[in-house]
Amino acid sequence: MANGESEFELRQDGYVAFDAVSLKDLIIERLNEEKVFTDQNYEGSNLSSLIDIISYSYHTLIYYLNKNSSESTFSQAEIYENINQIVKSIDYNPSGPQTANLNFQVDATESLDTGLYTIPRYSYFTFSGTTYSFIEDVSFNKNLTTFESLTELEENNLLYNGAFIEYPTLAAIGENFETVVLAPSEDDSNFIVDNNNIYVYVKPNRLNSEWEEWTKTTSLYLESANSKKYSVRFNENERYEIKFGNNITGKKLNEGDLIAIYFLKSDGINGQVSKGTLDNQPVYFFTTTQFNEITDDVIPPASNIITSTEASNLRFANRNSSTNFQLKESVSEIKANAPKLFNSQYRLVTIGDYTNYIKKNYGSWIRSVQCVNNFDYTSIYLKYFFDIGLDRPNDNSRVLFNQVNFSDSCDFNNIYAFSVPNKTLENSLEIRTNYLSVSQKNAITNLLAEVKSATTEIIVSDPVYMEINFCASLTDTDFSLISQAGDESELYIEVEQSSRRDLNSVQNDVAQVFKDYFNTSNLELGQVVSLKDLQQSILSIQGVARFSTRRVYKGETIIDNNLSFAVYNPIYETDDFNVTRQDINLEFFKFPYFKDLTDVQNRITVVRQG
Repeated sequence: MANGESEFELRQDGYVAFDAVSLKDLIIERLNEEKVFTDQNYEGSNLSSLIDIISYSYHTLIYYLNKNSSESTFSQAEIYENINQIVKSIDYNPSGPQTANLNFQVDATESLDTGLYTIPRYSYFTFSGTTYSFIEDVSFNKNLTTFESLTELEENNLLYNGAFIEYPTLAAIGENFETVVLAPSEDDSNFIVDNNNIYVYVKPNRLNSEWEEWTKTTSLYLESANSKKYSVRFNENERYEIKFGNNITGKKLNEGDLIAIYFLKSDGINGQVSKGTLDNQPVYFFTTTQFNEITDDVIPPASNIITSTEASNLRFANRNSSTNFQLKESVSEIKANAPKLFNSQYRLVTIGDYTNYIKKNYGSWIRSVQCVNNFDYTSIYLKYFFDIGLDRPNDNSRVLFNQVNFSDSCDFNNIYAFSVPNKTLENSLEIRTNYLSVSQKNAITNLLAEVKSATTEIIVSDPVYMEINFCASLTDTDFSLISQAGDESELYIEVEQSSRRDLNSVQNDVAQVFKDYFNTSNLELGQVVSLKDLQQSILSIQGVARFSTRRVYKGETIIDNNLSFAVYNPIYETDDFNVTRQDINLEFFKFPYFKDLTDVQNRITVVRQG
């Protein structure tokens, strides 16, 4: 070697080509060239064992070097733990699992006296192996001496899947930004803590002090010095970090202050329930020695907490199924949401801010959302009802319902959030009548009030559902009702004569194409329904040679050698319908579904050519 330079040339990125075996071979090759040692060629010798240790140690170090170099930046990170830590630098809190919720109906019998009553927080129902709980104190007035529907109670409150758990009481250290990690000690891997229902109470370390209820904030840096607030972060270890202030941004805990934490343990996907599950179930009260002490301190004495005997005169029921359970925010979702939320700085100003905030925080409630301003609402949405022949949009029941219940007299400052509930529905009738309940709309509106612009009013609006079906048609005169033409049409699949595939198997594969594409979890408001993609998926199925859409009309078979769809509003099908062979571009307020999707294979005929 000259001038201390190595005779072995290694590219700058050459380390990625090294592994333990190649490094071991290189060491042995060099030792053989020197002809000083020979034991390196004998497996099991001391020198060979030493070479193994060196080679595999460097292999491990190179692996971590390569992995950490790619996982250290926002754009390249793919591991949840790493992306979670990266976004912490911009004060972004990834969402943990979100439990299902349920709107309910409740009546009071004539046995309940008139007056004001309060159902205490964390009260619950338990049935069919699952639990649903109130997350706050709910009050109602019984005004009649007879049987009475408690409409105000049911329109302003929801039940959430899960049972509340009392976490062991902690004593504060008194440091700035004191952080408590919520780490349940149960070994059950299915122990799920709901992201949105963690509650904190603090008892100051002074004589004759009482418990205080602290409230959750999106960021302590937005709070004043005396704000009794805490933030919650779902960290890289999938535990919740509860952080308090420093007397500059958020109030600081003093040494010896007691901290009581209550959280909602979700049943996950098993907590999703169907309609009628809650019917006539009794309400139970959450109670522990500490919790009773807390409620005595934080609930006003005039609230008139309802007793078990009085509560037995309430009749609860649910006419709709629950929303779906939502998993934790994924890596791709964090990458999409973090820049948007950072740009908004936790304040909703632009249309995109509203859309992104609702998607992130209400994933268990809402499957799809599109927010628009008043200009788009009037020029596109309301115009749609004029175009289909209504004298005024309020003649439509859903428009009138939302306008009366949620809009104020001044319309120019409204933001309209068109939302599709996050429910698993298969029946077409249930899908096209699937709207958020009044209680869900009120809950979203109330929660957004903390971060929206002061001059803006939020109106959660209902979508227009568009039904899609096969339809073979040559002119608008070869059918009377578009839905009838769709029901009479079929997809006709021709399989290659040389193919050995079973025809039933091909039929199932074609049906699966439609079931996957039109699965409601894969659909969005205002999306493009791509017939081109569907056609390519059908032709890519092994054995399929060609296909057509067919219908028998007046004894003759109408044959369209394309994939042809009927698209129509089932409420106004004579005024809003179309037969198309092109991609379907839906307006922002329209949500598609395929008619009777679970039965689609019965509308697919498969034959062998020849």
